[in-house]
Amino acid sequence: KEKKHSELSASGTERWWNCPGSVALIRDCPPSKTTWYSAEGTVAHEVAQCILTDKPYKKKYFVDSHGDIVNAKVEDCHEFDVTEEMLDAVYVYVEFVQDLIKKHKLKPQHILIEKRVNLPGHDEDGTRRTGTADTILHVPMTCLIVADYKHGQGTPVATEGNHQLLNYMWGSYYDLDEDDRADVEFIYGYVVQPRGRGNGITSMMRTPAELDAWHDECLKRIERTKEPDAPLSANRKWCKFCPVKFNEETGQYCVEHKSLSHIDASVDFEDMNTLDKVDTLTPERLAVILTNKKSVEEWFKQCEELAYNWVYKQDKKIPGYTKGFSRSSSEWKIKNELELSKELRKIFSPTEILKPSTLKTVTDLRNDLKTQRTQAKKAKQPIDIWDEKIVELESLIEVVPGKPKVVADKGINENEFDDINE
Repeated sequence: KEKKHSELSASGTERWWNCPGSVALIRDCPPSKTTWYSAEGTVAHEVAQCILTDKPYKKKYFVDSHGDIVNAKVEDCHEFDVTEEMLDAVYVYVEFVQDLIKKHKLKPQHILIEKRVNLPGHDEDGTRRTGTADTILHVPMTCLIVADYKHGQGTPVATEGNHQLLNYMWGSYYDLDEDDRADVEFIYGYVVQPRGRGNGITSMMRTPAELDAWHDECLKRIERTKEPDAPLSANRKWCKFCPVKFNEETGQYCVEHKSLSHIDASVDFEDMNTLDKVDTLTPERLAVILTNKKSVEEWFKQCEELAYNWVYKQDKKIPGYTKGFSRSSSEWKIKNELELSKELRKIFSPTEILKPSTLKTVTDLRNDLKTQRTQAKKAKQPIDIWDEKIVELESLIEVVPGKPKVVADKGINENEFDDINE
């Protein structure tokens, strides 16, 4: 909780480093509630910590509106099942850390998981800045390794020059005893993001002298946030998670972010029916549209999040929209892969249920049986055996309901969207 309440948190460094005036503005905002995505990340970190410290993790977690894991579901609580998809991502990080431990033959005293460290500078109230590093590995007489796990999907988190990670690298280095620090030549920082793009693991390296230079600059940036006329600076990179983009209590926008939004929306949607016809686009016009694609998508995403909060949490009405669900999905009832494979072997041969290294998905095996049934029917062979196999397979499958979302109310015409600047 101390970490979450810090005005100069490590996770927010990119914002206050570049937009020092945002710190004072945030004080006037109502407390922000944790989003579903950040809550999911909290659960994934908890599961990873349990695995790396040889502790059992739960099958279901509840995260309250403050972002804390709680024992029972309460109001405004996010509920998560630890799915195979989550474990697949978590294990990329876990196995990466375990491989480093094995490679360097590290002893328990050299391995720190979810370790709180001191960071450069102090908050406005004089409290020392602190942060929690996901993994710190001290290789005696050699180096220090700091790993940061990101469960977020889609947009990759840049590693080189990542201020959040540099906070942890500096804090981890100065948390060492003086004698141990003298033997560290390099500090390595890794970002592990399995659900991003590329291979999901990127790194940077700093010497102690380079970290000291970053520390000095960090202290200057912290002091700027405390100035009465600290400037504002808008950029999609650090505005994305800033709570002062729009203050629900006062109805006020951040002036800098609002101007950025108008610049971004340089594609003129004067009338949705008058959008450019694709076959009439010029190369220059197409360049403008593609350049602003990300901004418009991000704007729609924020609108969907606002709609969800209004409909589900504030019981507000949105004309033409109602409560609904995303598409449901099918999962195996048996979560243990060894036990599941035993049951599947009663229906399939061992080679039929396996991909190169894992079990096939529900959809793959369903399609396999349907294909074989169709082929038997075309060949005028008995299909009873395939019908029985399909029934047996379905007995191993459960339907997981889709997540709540705001959907269009069928039968109501969509309102015309006159001007995107509104």
